[in-house]
Amino acid sequence: MSAPPATFQPVPPLPRQLPPRGFTFQVPPPVTASLGRRAVAYVLDFTMLAVLLAVLTVGAAVARLLQPGEVTPEALANALLPVLLLAVPIFLLYFTVLEGVWGRTLGKGALGLRVQRMDGLPPTLLDSFVRNLLRLLWGPSLLNVGILVLGNVVLILAGGEPVLDVLALVALAFLVVDLWLIHSTEMEQRLGDLAAGTIVVQA
Repeated sequence: MSAPPATFQPVPPLPRQLPPRGFTFQVPPPVTASLGRRAVAYVLDFTMLAVLLAVLTVGAAVARLLQPGEVTPEALANALLPVLLLAVPIFLLYFTVLEGVWGRTLGKGALGLRVQRMDGLPPTLLDSFVRNLLRLLWGPSLLNVGILVLGNVVLILAGGEPVLDVLALVALAFLVVDLWLIHSTEMEQRLGDLAAGTIVVQA
């Protein structure tokens, strides 16, 4: 007689291993970027934007000079006005789009830095817009601050009286606040990071 056919015996599932009560998974905190690396990255970004605006300014001036008629200071100023009006939107668009899409600007990429949300996810365009909107409190005026400081040094050395630029001083005050926040907050966040819930970390 033939042996009866073997029947399939399902393998019982293994018992689920649960962690003991009170156990928590330890996730290492992100390594935030140092203030020095962030500053160098910003200088690189700012320099590229300044070169772009300089090219646009020279182009607008040359285009006006090539037009027929007398070139007065007023006419030249009117030709440069669109470039000046575009400076802040270009500044905001550059940082918002690159950080919102790529997570970093060209300067941050060169220094090995990136922006992320507090939950570890990449920032959205809205997150990037908020963090960089508050950068406008001092970012575009940083050049004015430099001109103000150097100009006053020259004036003082020449025996003149220092000149006060209210907008430059306000921008300098907000810059000091951001530097203090980066130094004092646990995740080294500036004002824009606190508002958007983002941090700058080592990539």
